Amino acid sequence: MNKKIFLILSIFVSNTLLAQPKQEIDSLHNVLATSIEDSARVMALVRLSFYETDPPLRFQLVNEALNLTRKIKFEKGEAQCFQQLGNHFSRMADYPKALEYLFKSLAIRERLQDPEGLSTSKSSIGNVYCNQGNYKTGLVYLFEAVAALKKVASPNASRWPNLYSYIAGAYYQQNILDSALNYYNRSNEAAMSTNSKFQLSGSLTGLGDVHAAMGNFDISLSYFRKSISNCLEINNIQVLSYTYLHLSNLFTKKGDTDSAIYYAQQSLTIAQDKQYRKIFSDAAKQLAGLYEMSNDKEALRYYKLTMDAKDSIFSVSNTAQIQSMTFTEQERQREIESAGVKSKEERNHNLQYAAIAVGLITFIILFLALSRSIIVKKKFIEFFAILGLLALFEFINLFIHPYLANITNHSPVLMLIILIAIGALLIPLHHKLEKWITNVMTEKNKKIRLAAAKKTIATLEPASAKASAGKGE
Repeated sequence: MNKKIFLILSIFVSNTLLAQPKQEIDSLHNVLATSIEDSARVMALVRLSFYETDPPLRFQLVNEALNLTRKIKFEKGEAQCFQQLGNHFSRMADYPKALEYLFKSLAIRERLQDPEGLSTSKSSIGNVYCNQGNYKTGLVYLFEAVAALKKVASPNASRWPNLYSYIAGAYYQQNILDSALNYYNRSNEAAMSTNSKFQLSGSLTGLGDVHAAMGNFDISLSYFRKSISNCLEINNIQVLSYTYLHLSNLFTKKGDTDSAIYYAQQSLTIAQDKQYRKIFSDAAKQLAGLYEMSNDKEALRYYKLTMDAKDSIFSVSNTAQIQSMTFTEQERQREIESAGVKSKEERNHNLQYAAIAVGLITFIILFLALSRSIIVKKKFIEFFAILGLLALFEFINLFIHPYLANITNHSPVLMLIILIAIGALLIPLHHKLEKWITNVMTEKNKKIRLAAAKKTIATLEPASAKASAGKGE
C-alpha cells in the first residue's frame, strides 16, 4: 500500500472512530442504567473502565466500583477493582502505585483461592517489573501466571494472548529474539482463535518489533500496518501510540527520516494526551535523536522532555518504593509458604492419627471377633462400628481434601455435596460390616457359652455321681 494513502486512511479512521466496540459499551451503559447497587453494576463499571481512554474518567469509574464493592462486601469485585487500578497506573508508568494496587488484588485472590484471578494479578505484576527493567523478577511472576492459568483455562482462553505477549516482550527487551518470536506467535495465534482484537494489536506490533530486530524490514512493516489498522478499528489508543513509535524506529533503520519523525510525533501526541509517560519519554528520545543532526534547537527540546519524563518515572524515590514493596511482598509470600508447609505437616499428622485410629479400632474388632474366650455384647459392637465409621470418614476427608479443593475450585457447596455422597456410600457398607461382625460375634458367643456350659456340666457330673454314691451307702 502506498505510504501516503495509508496515512490518509489511518487519520480518517482515527478521527471517525467508526469501529469503537460500541455494542458492548452500549450494553454496559444499559446495565448501569438498570442495575441496583449489586455485583453486576460493579463488573459493568470495571469493564467500562477498560474501554475508557481518558485517564481521569477511567479512574473515576474504577473508584466508583471500588466504593460499591466495599459497601456490598463483594471481595471478588474488590480484587478486580484493585487489578484495574494497577493497570491504570501501569499505563501511566506510575509503577509504585501500580504494584501497590496489584499486590492488594493478589492478596485477596490468594485468600479467595481464585486461580484465574491469581493468574491475572501475577501477569500484570510481572509486566510492571519488566516495564521498569527487572526482567528476572518479571518473568518469575509471568511464568507463575502461566502455571495458575493452566489449572483452570483451556489453551484457547481469552487471557492467553496478553500473557504470552508480556513474556515475549520481556525476551525482546533482553534481545532474546528466538524466544520473543515464539511467544509473540503464540500470542497472535491465541488472539486470532479467540477473536480478541485488543490482544491482537499487541501481538502484531510485537511481531513487527522482532522482525525489525532481525532485519526483516518488509515483514516488520506489514505487521506494524496490520496492528495500526486493528488499533484504529477498535480504538486501542495505547497500543496505537506504542506502534507508531516502533514504526518510527523501523523507518529510522531504513533511512526514511521524514516518515520516522512523522510517526514519532504521532506517538508523542497520543502519549502526552493520554498520560502514557513511558511511551512519551521514548518518543521524545526518538525525536531528539532524529533532530540531532539537523536541528539542534529541536533536539535539545526533546532531550529535555526525555529527561523530565525519565526523572518522574525512574526517580530514586520511585525505585526505593518499588524495592520496599518487593521486599514486603517477598516476606508475605515466605509467610504464606511457611504457613503452607505447617498446614501440610499438620495434615500429615492428622492423617497418621486417623490411620492409627482406624487401625486400632479394626484391630480391636478383629481381636474380639476372633477371640475364643471373650463374650462381647451387641451394643459394644455397635459402638465400635460407629467409632470406626467416623474415623474412616475423617481419614478419607483429610486424604482427599486437597484434590477435592482443586477439582471443585474451592467451592464449599460442591465439596459438601461430594463429602455427603461419600458418606452415603459408607453408611450401607457400615451396615453390612456391622451385620456381618454381629453375626460372627453372636455365633462365637454361643460357642463360648456352649463350651462353658459343657465344661460346667463335666465338672458337676463327677460331684453329682459321688454324692449319689454316698447316699446309696
